[in-house]
Amino acid sequence: MADMLRRRPWDFGAVGDPLVPGADAVLSRADGGIEMSGVECIKGFQRLVVLAHVMREVSGVHLDHANVRVEIVMGAARARIRRLSEEAGDYVNLTHPQDRLSRCPHLKRIAGEFRTEGEFFDHRRALSPGAAAPGDVAGRPWCT
Repeated sequence: MADMLRRRPWDFGAVGDPLVPGADAVLSRADGGIEMSGVECIKGFQRLVVLAHVMREVSGVHLDHANVRVEIVMGAARARIRRLSEEAGDYVNLTHPQDRLSRCPHLKRIAGEFRTEGEFFDHRRALSPGAAAPGDVAGRPWCT
């Protein structure tokens, strides 16, 4: 994402999820902007960190070409969106390009070898001897 922001800022907001801040209130400013109070970052913290780091390297004029999608949530929807964002990881296991460990063919091979021996190997936590894989219930197949 950082490389895209440096090289093609106009494409930065076209990919990935939007920033989702929660706010207590949103007020319009005279200059056309907005002012938010009681702000929390519900989703998109990594994108904010990338923006902060790249802001130190490039000019403001360069970043003027960047677009970032933002969805501000308030009220009852705020708590619901926060809860659903936290639960999403339990239901979706996406492979992210920055997650190079999950793409390593050597670690996939090692995990497969442990699987055939009835053991579980997690590339982040290493071997868990005798442990069943997460979600492994009654002999159902699983994958890492």
